[in-house]
Amino acid sequence: MESINYKKLFTQKVQHLKFIHKLDEFIEHHNDEIEDQDEQIMVICVESAERL
Repeated sequence: MESINYKKLFTQKVQHLKFIHKLDEFIEHHNDEIEDQDEQIMVICVESAERL
């Protein structure tokens, strides 16, 4: 993206880091709260879709 001078590179990097953080949280809590797994997956999907 840097090579094509993408104007919103910083914003994309911040959103990417937030997404990675959410995935990390999901993985951490996956073993503890199996009953909330569907809800956690939906939150991740919705956030991913909003970025597209």
